[in-house]
Amino acid sequence: MWFTLALYLSMAVLGIVLCRLSRPGRKVFSFTQKLQTAALILVIFAMGMKIGADERVVTSLHTIGMKAFLMTFAAVGGSILFVHLGRRLMRIDGRGYRKRD
Repeated sequence: MWFTLALYLSMAVLGIVLCRLSRPGRKVFSFTQKLQTAALILVIFAMGMKIGADERVVTSLHTIGMKAFLMTFAAVGGSILFVHLGRRLMRIDGRGYRKRD
């Protein structure tokens, strides 16, 4: 468990360092963006493999399925709602520009 946590933290620190070093040019930033996307896909795949390999989770899917769906729906809906309210409060349009009065 500690190894996994140390691995995730070291990857985050490496991403921060690479992005700080790449500010003057876009080439390194483009590379780090692709690297972060690949790392995210790898993490999601690993999480799915770990969850799928756990028999307790697979056998209890019928009971936790609706709860997981509702929690996901609430999280996504809440995120959309609060981003919409925050944009209206800060007067930002759909493209991220300030609305002129």
